[in-house]
Amino acid sequence: MPYMKFPLLQRFNFVKLPNMNSYYANVARAVVLCVFATLFAVCAKKEAKTEIPVSVKAERLSDENIENAARFSGEISAGKDAALSFLSAGKVLSVDVNDGDYVQAGQTLAVIDSTDAKNLFNTAQAKLNQANDAYNRYLPMHEDGNMSEIDWRKVVVSRDEAVASFNVAKNTLDNCVLTAPVSGYVSGRQINPGENAVPGVPVLRILSLDTLYADVFIPLNEVENVKTGMDALVRIADKPKISAKVFDIDVSADPLTRTYKAKVLITGEVSDVLPGMLCDVYISEDTKAGDAITIPATALNLGVDGKYFVYVIDEAAGRAFRRTVDTNGFSGNDVIVTNGVSEGDLIITEGMQKLDDGVLVAVQ
Repeated sequence: MPYMKFPLLQRFNFVKLPNMNSYYANVARAVVLCVFATLFAVCAKKEAKTEIPVSVKAERLSDENIENAARFSGEISAGKDAALSFLSAGKVLSVDVNDGDYVQAGQTLAVIDSTDAKNLFNTAQAKLNQANDAYNRYLPMHEDGNMSEIDWRKVVVSRDEAVASFNVAKNTLDNCVLTAPVSGYVSGRQINPGENAVPGVPVLRILSLDTLYADVFIPLNEVENVKTGMDALVRIADKPKISAKVFDIDVSADPLTRTYKAKVLITGEVSDVLPGMLCDVYISEDTKAGDAITIPATALNLGVDGKYFVYVIDEAAGRAFRRTVDTNGFSGNDVIVTNGVSEGDLIITEGMQKLDDGVLVAVQ
């Protein structure tokens, strides 16, 4: 093979190959340089490759997307709400509970001065003892016929009156101590020691949270569509929806608002739900009220497997992932989805042409 020179390669003397003639040394240098050039190009390509997010539009599914359910505003109420008051007047000696305390049925809540009640009770008891004594003494005479019927009736009436007076006095004395009629939470305390109790004026309430309702007011034009026993869902702020059922509906409208009050019994498990909380109630004939959600038709895609899917954004990763959904017709311009998405999901509505599972996206 004739001798060949490589002037360009002779400039790269950093590759030292001893004991080789000029020709073969130049060839070796060329091979080494090609390897370095290839590696440099690959590294440069990797460094230059940057993932560009796909620009899309998205919509977050919310309560507004719930299909086949009438929506009403309501307020949570206790199943048992007992307003308690003293039956007699008196100075309040003690109040043993505060708002929010849990009490058991029969527990003492407050006490008023019972001096007058005790005096009335003692007087009534003395009269009852006297009436009973007269009755027992005259009974043998009446049975033997030695006493007129008129005189005997006086004895009987006198004893009956004494029994009635005694019962009233005993009830008055017993009501000097206010006790809880049911187990529950204290609410609306309106009295303190040293104040005077007024008969019949509520001083506190006991709320039993064993059973909870959502009270809603249904407009006249919608009340015919709501029936007792219908399934419902109750939503309180950002808490998960709670299953419920229409318990009863008033037969007469409120004279001012012309609405009908309905009580919706909460049947699902609850936590941190208290009377007075505002809520939204969804009522439907469907036993799965509120399970169906509507999505924009533009968000729906048909896969090669013949199944529909949508792209849901993983907000932490900033990427879109495919999710198969089940559909059940249309609602206006939207598609009814019965499975696959839920409230809070952020679904892509525009810009799916360049998407694939796991692609980085940027929401406009």
